[in-house]
Amino acid sequence: MIFLIYSKKIAYTGIIFSLTWDNGAFSIFDIMILRIILWSIVLTVIVRLVFRVIFPLVNMTNIAQQRMQQMQDQMEQMHKMQNQANTSHQKKSTAIDGDYIDYEEVK
Repeated sequence: MIFLIYSKKIAYTGIIFSLTWDNGAFSIFDIMILRIILWSIVLTVIVRLVFRVIFPLVNMTNIAQQRMQQMQDQMEQMHKMQNQANTSHQKKSTAIDGDYIDYEEVK
């Protein structure tokens, strides 16, 4: 049992210390591991940026555009209602207008 614990420690330290200098240079395996680690960090940062910043901004702009469209639709409906009220009022006033007779009070 002591041997298993000791062998696990050697395996863990072997992974950590495998990135050491061999004759003054890194081995090809060590360089590949470093490249994989660096690319994974870069991709993680890019994905986090996209999900935390860009997607919410796109979502907010879509919501803002939808609300602006709703406001424009409401304004158009209000203008239509006002125009209908004005035209009906004008029709009534032309129907009422006719010959005006001035009445004089008789004593």
